[in-house]
Amino acid sequence: MTRFLVVDDSSLARQIVGDLLKKAFNASVVEANNGVEAIHFLETQAPFDLILSDLQMPHMDGLALLSVVRERFPSNPFVILTAFGSEEVAVQAITGGAASYIPKQSVKTRLQDVVKTVLTASTRRKVRDRLTRFIVSHELEFRLTNDRELISAVVAELQEVGQSSGAFDDHELTRIGVALEESLSNAMIHGNLEISSELRARDDDAFEQMIVARQNAEPYRSRQIQVSCKFTPSEVRFKIVDDGPGFDLESIPDPRDPQNFLKPSGRGLLLIRSFMDEVYHNSAGNSITLVKRRKPR
Repeated sequence: MTRFLVVDDSSLARQIVGDLLKKAFNASVVEANNGVEAIHFLETQAPFDLILSDLQMPHMDGLALLSVVRERFPSNPFVILTAFGSEEVAVQAITGGAASYIPKQSVKTRLQDVVKTVLTASTRRKVRDRLTRFIVSHELEFRLTNDRELISAVVAELQEVGQSSGAFDDHELTRIGVALEESLSNAMIHGNLEISSELRARDDDAFEQMIVARQNAEPYRSRQIQVSCKFTPSEVRFKIVDDGPGFDLESIPDPRDPQNFLKPSGRGLLLIRSFMDEVYHNSAGNSITLVKRRKPR
C-alpha cells in the first residue's frame, strides 16, 4: 500500500489532502502538525512513498523540514503545498530539493496528477546486470505518438539506464524523472496538441476533453515526439523535439519570479530549470535540451 506523510498545521488542510490521497491511490496517510512532528514520524515510521508539506508552520517550517529530509531521509520524495504569500519561499524549496509543488487553491484539481508524476519518477526497477555500470557511452532514441502512457514508460527506461550506469543517485533520480515528465508532457500537450496551460486551471474537464479530442483529430494526431539521450562519463544529455509550431519563450512569464509562481503557465519550466544543470531551446521553440553533469564516482 502506498504511504504518504502529510504535514500542515491546519487540521482541515490535512484532512482534505489526506482524503484525496486515500481516494485516488487507496493509500495510508500519516498526518503531522509541523516539521518537528514530521521528523518524529520519519524516524519511527519511514520510509514514505511521498511527503507533502505546507511551507508556513510553527516550530519548524517546510523549508527547514525539506533540509532535514534531504540530509537524513533522501529516499523520501518531497512535494510542497503553496499558498498566496509563500511564493518566494516556495521558489527556494524547489531549488533546494523539492520534487514538485501544488498550489493550495488548486489541490483538488492538481494533486492527483502531480503526485502520480512524482511517484512514477521515484519508482525504481530492479538494477540491471552489473556490467551496465561500466558503460562508457550509451545512446537511446525514441519516436513517440501522442499517447500519454508512453511518457511514463520512456522516463522509466531513461531512469533505469541512468541509475544502473551510476549517472544518477537516488535523490537526483526522482528530480530528473520529474523534469523529463514535464518536458515530454509540454512537448505532447502544449507542442503537438497545442493546448494552452490556462485551460488546466478551470474546474471542469475541459483540459482532459481537449486532449482526447485532439489526439483523434488532424493535424494533431499525426504529430510525433523525438526523444534522444546520450550518457557519457561527464554528462547526460536529453533532447526532446515535437512536431508542433513552437512557441515564443519570451512570452512565458519568468517562473522564477515569485509573483508568477502560482500561475499555470511556466510551472513545468521552473521545475525543469531547477533540476537540470543546463536547459536551452531552439529558436523555433519546439525543441528543448536538458543537460545533467555527472558527479565523480
